[in-house]
Parts: sequence; C-alpha cells; structure tokens
Amino acid sequence: MSRVLREYNLILTATLAEARAALASIQPDLVITDGVLSDGDGAAWAEEIFASGQMVLLVSGSEKSKIVPYLDKPVVHNELKRMIREMLGQGA
Repeated sequence: MSRVLREYNLILTATLAEARAALASIQPDLVITDGVLSDGDGAAWAEEIFASGQMVLLVSGSEKSKIVPYLDKPVVHNELKRMIREMLGQGA
C-alpha cells in the first residue's frame, strides 16, 4: 500500500494495539483500516473512532459498516486513491 500511496505521509501498523497507540499520539487526516485484524475487530474499531469524529476508510472482504465508508477487497488501487482524495476534499 505504501507504494500506491507514496504521495501521502503514512504510519503503518500491523495490529489493532499498534493502531490504537499510534492514534493516541497523532491526529491523522484519515485512518485506513482492515476489517479483520490479528488482535481485534477492525470494523468495530473503525466505527468507534468514526463516532468520535475521526475520518476513517474501512477495507474489507466481509466486514461491512453502515456508518463508515468502505472499500471491498480485493482493493483496486485507482479506486482507493479516488476515495482518499474524495474523503480528504482533494477532488478527483
């Protein structure tokens, strides 16, 4: 993903615990998370932080959300870029 999104500053985490810790120390413009993480429910966490005002994009094969914008897997790189630009107000 970092190659596809090289125009953005990224902080990559591998687990829900790492993501929570990172979010506690920074205020990102956008959080992108998988729906299923090795140590927790990424979709539930996405809804939790979305409800607190954080902009979130959920990427998932099966976990969906009725409140958080999401992309289905497998992710099409151009669609991911389009959604990020749209969510960040950068146009198409």
